[in-house]
Amino acid sequence: MPADGKWNEDLTKNESGRSVSSAIVVGDLGSVGLTLVFATLIGIYGGRYLGKLCGQETFGTVVGVMIGTLAGFHQLYKAVNRWIRRQNRNTSEGSKNT
Repeated sequence: MPADGKWNEDLTKNESGRSVSSAIVVGDLGSVGLTLVFATLIGIYGGRYLGKLCGQETFGTVVGVMIGTLAGFHQLYKAVNRWIRRQNRNTSEGSKNT
């Protein structure tokens, strides 16, 4: 929590400028972590399955881990950009009002 005891109001506003519950913000951030984990797990098991079909289980697992991790980080990148755009929009709207 910040020193003044108040949360950053820019993080708790949605695209239309209305206030959003802190629980929604935490849930949005938590879903990013879950997406990274599940994308990696899907890559592991999908790669292992395809590797078994081809007779190269280890190679399939390694490729699956790489693809799943890349997919997870791609989603993380998109989420961070969404937050940055939201911050910039809220900052620019705040400077217009002053």
